Amino acid sequence: MIFRFGSAYSPQTGRTEPQVIVGKHLTDTVRASVATSVGEDEELRANIEWRLNQRLGVQAAYDNINDVSSSVVGNVGLDLRWHLEFE
Repeated sequence: MIFRFGSAYSPQTGRTEPQVIVGKHLTDTVRASVATSVGEDEELRANIEWRLNQRLGVQAAYDNINDVSSSVVGNVGLDLRWHLEFE
């Protein structure tokens, strides 16, 4: 399990806010993490990544940061990730 403190830019406040990050490798190929801000606006970011092989993975993400719309649900996304290595 990963537990660390850090900081990230907040689009809601326009400045860098402290945050807490918790992550865990659920299996050899699946990893999940959650980051939440400690400042005045509670911002939550969560993602889960599934590595299909050495070069290809799928990542699902969620956050509750709504700087443009007024959606109550938040933002959900799905990414296909391709890893390239150069020597």
